[in-house]
Amino acid sequence: MLVAGLMTTMSAAKAQDSGYGTQGNTVRDRERPDYDAVGARVGSFRILPLLDLGVRYTDNVFATPGDKISDAVFTVRPQLNVRSDWSRHLLTFSATGNLGFFADLGSEDYEDVLIRLMGQIDITRNSRITLSIGADRLHEARDSPDDAGGLRPTIYYLLTPRVEIAFPLGQISVKIGSNMRIFDYNDTLAAGGVVINEDDRDRLIWEGSLELGYVISPSVRGFVRGTYNIRDYDDLVDDRGRMRDSDGFGVVGGIFLDLTGSLSMQAFIGYRRQVFDDVNFVTIDGITGGLDLTWTPTQLTTVRLGVTREVRETTQLNASGVFRTEFRAIIDHELLRQLIVSVRGGVSESDFRGNGRSDTSWRAGVGATYFINRTLNLDFSYEYRNRESNLDFEDFSRNSASLRLRVQL
Repeated sequence: MLVAGLMTTMSAAKAQDSGYGTQGNTVRDRERPDYDAVGARVGSFRILPLLDLGVRYTDNVFATPGDKISDAVFTVRPQLNVRSDWSRHLLTFSATGNLGFFADLGSEDYEDVLIRLMGQIDITRNSRITLSIGADRLHEARDSPDDAGGLRPTIYYLLTPRVEIAFPLGQISVKIGSNMRIFDYNDTLAAGGVVINEDDRDRLIWEGSLELGYVISPSVRGFVRGTYNIRDYDDLVDDRGRMRDSDGFGVVGGIFLDLTGSLSMQAFIGYRRQVFDDVNFVTIDGITGGLDLTWTPTQLTTVRLGVTREVRETTQLNASGVFRTEFRAIIDHELLRQLIVSVRGGVSESDFRGNGRSDTSWRAGVGATYFINRTLNLDFSYEYRNRESNLDFEDFSRNSASLRLRVQL
């Protein structure tokens, strides 16, 4: 916080004569009238369709420590975005397909679908009710610690309903939220035609939250948030004889700094505790937190730095959860008016509570986006990823490169 404060002071001085800021004006998210999609208007709605066509090469499809298998996958990603243009209230809809077709490994083909619907009711100027729901058909990545190792990637469905009420209470802003994540996994096949039962991973996760915010100044806002969650698995006992149902809570406090100059920051710290019905699972408790900095030293460069410590869920044998700490950095630079180049990297440490597993992962990559015109742009990326685990068979390294053409209206 002290370092961030010093950077903030220096950035505020620069901002007086720079004329650029971090709100909607970073290299990636600033408006580009000559290249941004216009879409089509139908009544009081704006429709923005787009299509991504690409090819990606990887030298380790199955994320294995040895005997690497390489392949190229051709990707097709159509998307439709619809947004209302009303003076009050808001309604948005999006539908995205994410299709992958491998050149040699047809068993790894995937057909993901993501659908989102969100409505916002403006009660007063500062009070609103937001309702949303997501419905996805997804596949589990081969480098996931929970991958079943079947002949084909595991397919699962995810439903995410959510409601949030926001209103002022004097000088305090209040947000009350409730959301669910409902997972439904398909069984998959192992070698020899053996069925891998995935039904014992089906579950419902409910979380309620209460957040209190306070505006300290036009550029500084503090908040405190409390959450309570329940994790209810469809099967009382999984195939390994474990009860995975649990409940827990978290408390976090933080601060937002937005100087509308060249630096913005979000910092938060809290405590998390999760208790399981099965005595064989250790209770997860510990400090969580994070820090995100967005720095725009010049109008052509944006630097993003972040660190996060969080609890993630896992269905690994005897593991009650994962404490994951991640450091990340991204630098975007507008080399030409039509060309943005990027450098990114990160390192993470995953501590699996209960089974002794520990992973260290790091990644580094470069990328470039070229805006041909308002309708077309090209995107290239390369990434190297490495994971080292105290379980030797979980180590892997991988090189990936992709080229995508985006068509938008």
